[in-house]
Amino acid sequence: MEAHNKKKRKEDFERERLTLEQDISEKTQHLEYLYNRKKMLKKQAEEEDCRIREERTRFQGLVDLLSADAKERYYNFQTIISNLQAEMEKLQQELERLTEKKIELGRLVVDSELRASAVSMYMELIEAQEKRNAVLKQMRLQESEDDERERLLCEANKEKEETVALEEKIGAASQEIQLLHEDLCETQPRSNNVS
Repeated sequence: MEAHNKKKRKEDFERERLTLEQDISEKTQHLEYLYNRKKMLKKQAEEEDCRIREERTRFQGLVDLLSADAKERYYNFQTIISNLQAEMEKLQQELERLTEKKIELGRLVVDSELRASAVSMYMELIEAQEKRNAVLKQMRLQESEDDERERLLCEANKEKEETVALEEKIGAASQEIQLLHEDLCETQPRSNNVS
């Protein structure tokens, strides 16, 4: 029974290990996909930045040709755009930080699940050992009771044999007393007759 339970726990642990490995593999592939996509998007963004810089240079030449009022409106828009770009950069950094934290938490979750599984199996092992010890203790008690019963039975048989022997002796002594009494009775009337 214990071997069967041990085999079942081993099979359960192996099945859980395979599930966790598959889950880790899927998450790793997904993270690699996200990393490669981020890399590609970053490259595209760099190319786009380069193109934008070129366009800005060309556009700056056109701005220089604008009137003073148009130039002021243009520079106001440029300030707004710069502020939005700075905010976007902060958000991008925050997104990267949160992505790294998510990856780390994913690793911790897998480690926690393995630890929880190991603790659960350890507790089952302790419980099985306690049950085994209780059964062994019960068996020892049973053996002690059987030994005690056998000892008492031997003593009872011995006392019975001694009682039977005493009864036989008492019976023999009673017969002897009876015979002596009869002899005495027979001899007394003769002595009465003689006198």
